[in-house]
Amino acid sequence: MITSITTEQKAQIPVYIQKWVDLASKPIDKNKALELAKDIFKKEKPLILFTESIENTKNLILFILKKNNIKSSQLGSQLDSQLRSQLYSQLGSQLYSQLNSQLDSQLD
Repeated sequence: MITSITTEQKAQIPVYIQKWVDLASKPIDKNKALELAKDIFKKEKPLILFTESIENTKNLILFILKKNNIKSSQLGSQLDSQLRSQLYSQLGSQLYSQLNSQLDSQLD
């Protein structure tokens, strides 16, 4: 388990945040994703579902659960809550930290 990072690693955090922010703003290469999934799962035709949002993903999962007669009322709200919480927490803190750092350096 990592318990601390070096000064050099800490200095690289904004670089990696910017890398992922830039990547997140571009459309996904679905063919590349399919090829990676084939390699990872060692299947010729892995099941990959692309959705446009967290809400669409949740609705798709709920539809699949319903078609398979799986009770989904509690699962749906838990999934929604967990996905939103994780995304807002991780992305929010990273973006806030990066923006705050950039603003501080520009105002000094």
